[in-house]
Amino acid sequence: MRKLLIAAVLCMAVFSAYAAEPTEQELVIFTAWKYKADYSKQPPEAQEELYKEYSMVSVVAPKILAEGLANDIDYKVASETIAFEIWMKKYTDGLTISDEDLQKLYEARDIKTAPAYSLHNILVKDEKTADAMIKSFAAVKDKKALTAKFESTAKEKSQDFITREKGGNVGWVDLNRLDRSLQEALNDKKTGDIFKNSAGANGWQIIYVDDYKPSRKASFEEAKPMLTNIYKQVELGKKIKSMTEGQ
Repeated sequence: MRKLLIAAVLCMAVFSAYAAEPTEQELVIFTAWKYKADYSKQPPEAQEELYKEYSMVSVVAPKILAEGLANDIDYKVASETIAFEIWMKKYTDGLTISDEDLQKLYEARDIKTAPAYSLHNILVKDEKTADAMIKSFAAVKDKKALTAKFESTAKEKSQDFITREKGGNVGWVDLNRLDRSLQEALNDKKTGDIFKNSAGANGWQIIYVDDYKPSRKASFEEAKPMLTNIYKQVELGKKIKSMTEGQ
């Protein structure tokens, strides 16, 4: 957002010279494309700067093209790429997808849920501290007592200020949403395991696997988002193939 405001302010002296009247839809699209931001969620002063910036762009851009940019190779490739991306999104968003279509895909494909882990986390500054904590936890054999000890230690010593007050409780997380190194570290772990994992410049994580749900066949409702994406990609592929073969 700071980048958005800085870039907009740099052009303020020019904005007032143009009388273009952008629609709100144009401003929404402009903000999303250039700044990857939601126009409707910006404060009034930022919306005003965006309005001025796009007003300038909408007046100057046609003049630049008229002066010869339309024949520039960089512009040609960029404009064709953008046009293709916009078309793909509009085409797939415009597809009518019924539950019957998705049900056929569901029956034809083996859609599985990702393995899920209920995790606790303690963040410490160095590996030596992590090793010492893991050793102290290893002496506790009762799972209930281990969970209580881990949570009290997290509240007292964890450097992770987001989970510390919750006793390091991260909650349930799908494996595919975790950092790659943590995915690999969890590969052979089971409920009750405690291990360390590097957090890079932030130090070391001590991870406690409180519970585990293995991958299983997804229900139709669970699989719907993935099935919808698959259906869109299949139909998009068919459309592109028909267009390229018709050259």
